[in-house]
Amino acid sequence: MSLLNSLFFKRNDMRELFAELLQYLEDNFIEYKVLEDEDEFLIDINNKVYQLFEPFKWDKNERGVYFDEHFNWACDRTEYDYYIFCFGSVWYALEKGKEESVKLQPVKWIGRAKLVDESLYIDTYLGIHGPFELMNGMCLYDQWCKKAKFLGITSLGLCEKGTLAAAMKFQIACQKNGIRAIQGLEIKVSDEVNDIRYTIKAFVKDQKGWENLLHLNELMNKTNSEYVTEKDILESNEGLIFIWDPKTIDYTKIPRELKKIITFYQLDTVEYEKDDRDEFYLKNLKKFFDSKMNPVAMCDAYYVEKEWSPIKRKMNTLAKVVTYESDNQYMKNYQEYFEELGKLFGDDEAFFDTFEKAVQNLKEISFECNFVIETQNRHMPVYYMTDEEALQYEDNIAMFEDLIIKGLEEHPEILENYSEDEVVERLEKEMKVIEDGEVVDYFLMLRDIVKWCKKEDILIGSGRGSACGCLISYLLGLNYINPLDYDLLFERFLTTGRLIRHDKIEEVIINEESSSPITIPCTSFVRIFRNEEKMIVKAGELKEGDILLDYDND
Repeated sequence: MSLLNSLFFKRNDMRELFAELLQYLEDNFIEYKVLEDEDEFLIDINNKVYQLFEPFKWDKNERGVYFDEHFNWACDRTEYDYYIFCFGSVWYALEKGKEESVKLQPVKWIGRAKLVDESLYIDTYLGIHGPFELMNGMCLYDQWCKKAKFLGITSLGLCEKGTLAAAMKFQIACQKNGIRAIQGLEIKVSDEVNDIRYTIKAFVKDQKGWENLLHLNELMNKTNSEYVTEKDILESNEGLIFIWDPKTIDYTKIPRELKKIITFYQLDTVEYEKDDRDEFYLKNLKKFFDSKMNPVAMCDAYYVEKEWSPIKRKMNTLAKVVTYESDNQYMKNYQEYFEELGKLFGDDEAFFDTFEKAVQNLKEISFECNFVIETQNRHMPVYYMTDEEALQYEDNIAMFEDLIIKGLEEHPEILENYSEDEVVERLEKEMKVIEDGEVVDYFLMLRDIVKWCKKEDILIGSGRGSACGCLISYLLGLNYINPLDYDLLFERFLTTGRLIRHDKIEEVIINEESSSPITIPCTSFVRIFRNEEKMIVKAGELKEGDILLDYDND
C-alpha cells in the first residue's frame, strides 16, 4: 500500500462520510443547503452545486473522482461542475476541468459564514499577525484575506510586532481580494523611570500617521532594546490611533500623559490556560471595563484556523521564546467572539452595552483609517541643504541651476567643441524635464553621494546605461562621459511622460437639496442612514435613498 493510499479515509458507507461533511460544515459556520437526492449526495454552497466523492478508488468501474498513486488526474466521470472530497483530515473542493493542475480550495472558505445573529456580521477585523512577525505569526496574507471574505469582512487590520516589512505585501493581497487594508503596528513601550514595559497597537489614519509610524518603527529597530519611550509616542502620535493591550499593562500603572492620547483598549477574549496569567488578565480587563476608556472589539490573531495553534507553539519553541500561548488566538468570527466574551463576563448587564460600544468603536476606527500606500507615483526623498548652502541659495532649484553653470565652467572644452546655441538648447531641454518631473532633489543627492565617495577615495565608475545620455549628469560630476561626443539621446534616459503621471480618480457627485453638490472619490468612506440604520460604506456603493451623514474627502 502506498503512503498516499494510507492517508485515505476507509469508509464503506458514503452516508457516514456525508454525515461527517455536514458536521464539518456546521462546525465551521459554512452556510449550505442539502439538495433532495439521497444517492447523489449534493450540497449547495453559495449557489454552486457540489457533489461528494470518495476520490481514491482504483477500480475504474466505480463512480467517482480518480487520482493515481502519484496524485495525477486519472479519470473524469462526474456529472457536476464542482465536487468535495476529504484528504487526510482536510476537506477540499475541486472544479471540474481543472483537475490536471489539482488546484484545491479548502472548503472552509467557500461562500459565506453562517452566523445565528445577522447583527454579528461585522465588516472590520483588526489585529492579524502574519509571517513577517518571525517565529510568532504565520499564514500567507492571501489566506488571511480569503478567511476574511468568508466572514464578510471588508476591512482588515495588520499589527505585527515591531515590523512594517509586510505593509506592501499585505496591501497587495487585500487589493487582490477586494478588501481594504488597514496598516498598523504592535509597539513595545518602555518606561525606564518606573521600570514598566508594555504593548500598544497603532493604526494609520492618514499620510502623516504613516510617516509617524515609520519613525516609531525605526526607533524600535535602531537599538537592541526593541522599545520606544513614552516621549517618542507623545512626539509622534499625529495621524495614528492607539489602542492599549490590557494583557501587558496593569490599568493602575498607565501613564497619565498617555491617557490623553490613548483612549481605546482592546477587548480580547484570549485565555492562556495558566491560572496566574489568566487571573491577572481578567482582573485587569475588568478595570479597563469599568473605566471611562473606550473598548474596541479586537482580538490578536496569529493563525487563521484554531487547529493551527500547535504550529505556532513549535515556532515559539524553535525561537527559544518562553510564552504561555493560548489555543484560541485564531481569526474568529464575531459570533465566536461574542460567545467567548459572554463566558468571561457572565451575566454582567453592563457587558451587552460594552460589547455594542466595542463594535461601534471598531467601526469608527475603521472609518478613520483611510491610508493607502501610494504605488502609482514616485516617492522621492528630499535633499536638505546645509546651513552654508541655505545661505547661498534661495531654494533647491536655484542651487541645481547654479551647479550646472559651474559645471560648464569646469568643462570649457564643451563650448570650444560645440556651439553655444546647441549646448543651451540641450541644457534647457534637460532642465525642463528634470524640474517639471520634480527630480531635482534626486540629482542633488546623487551629487552629494558621489562627492563624498571621491573625498573618501572610493572608486566611482565612469558612467553606465542611459544616464550617460544626460549632459547635466556629466556637468554635476555624476559620470565622466559627455553625451554630446557620442550623440547620446537624453530621451533614452528621461522623458516627461515617464516622470509625470496623471491618474484618473473615479468620483461620485452627491446632490443634496439643502446644499450644493458634493464630489467625493468613490473609494472614500461615508457615513449614511439606510433602511433605518446607520452604516459606513464607500462612496461608490451609495444607493438611491441613502441619507449622507458624514464623509471623508481627503
